[in-house]
Amino acid sequence: MRGSVDGLGSSTPTSTKLPAALAEDDLAQRFVGGLDDVLAPILNVLDCVDAYFDPALTPVDFAQWLSTWVGAETDGTEPEPRLRAAVAAARPAHMPYTVTVTAAERTQER
Repeated sequence: MRGSVDGLGSSTPTSTKLPAALAEDDLAQRFVGGLDDVLAPILNVLDCVDAYFDPALTPVDFAQWLSTWVGAETDGTEPEPRLRAAVAAARPAHMPYTVTVTAAERTQER
């Protein structure tokens, strides 16, 4: 499960975006610092969202959930490597229609 990470810094600190009038205000700095602590894990997930959908990189608990999304045939007791392989194998099987750039260009020409 996802949890908090102690000391995780924000990729975009809010304190650097404060207007000049609030940049020197200690209360404002502490307030937005608290917001940064809350938002940092969310921004971190959004920055790395593509890794969550890669069966080789995603955390195990997310891979289990992802297996239900792609229709992987798993029973929840398989070891991690087999789970990841099942998710990777099921993904293409449930996406029979792929759009190529050429097909997309032809559609736009019409």
